[in-house]
Amino acid sequence: MKILIIDDDNDFLLLCKQHLQWFNETLSIMTSVNPKEVIFKIFKKELDSFDAIISDYKMDVIDGVLINKYLKSKSITTPFILISSFDYTDIRKKYSYQICDYFVQKKLIMHDFCQEIVNCLSKITTQSELPTTGLQAIFSNNVSYVRN
Repeated sequence: MKILIIDDDNDFLLLCKQHLQWFNETLSIMTSVNPKEVIFKIFKKELDSFDAIISDYKMDVIDGVLINKYLKSKSITTPFILISSFDYTDIRKKYSYQICDYFVQKKLIMHDFCQEIVNCLSKITTQSELPTTGLQAIFSNNVSYVRN
């Protein structure tokens, strides 16, 4: 599975990548500390080649919701996982449109957070095999998923 992780905190990116690869050595992970790079420098063809795009919500330059909105406007249908230390319902209140395909709240313990991301990636793999209609919110004990 090939994923892209976007976060303006380079230390977080490195830790996250390390832990995710510990959970699943077959993951191919590209990271970007610069959200603008994703929008302006990475081509549509390359973005479409990812199985999932993971982005932090609150970043200095642009927030993850706007990145997802931009990607969808360019017909990039790659599943988008929004991550944040903020609560999903608080973020959702600020927007009148679907803000992400999936949401995972950041945890203090990186291991726990990455386990939830791996669970989410597993859901994406399963969901890509099933037809979906409308917006579905699936809440497990550990992870909140939102899937279109």
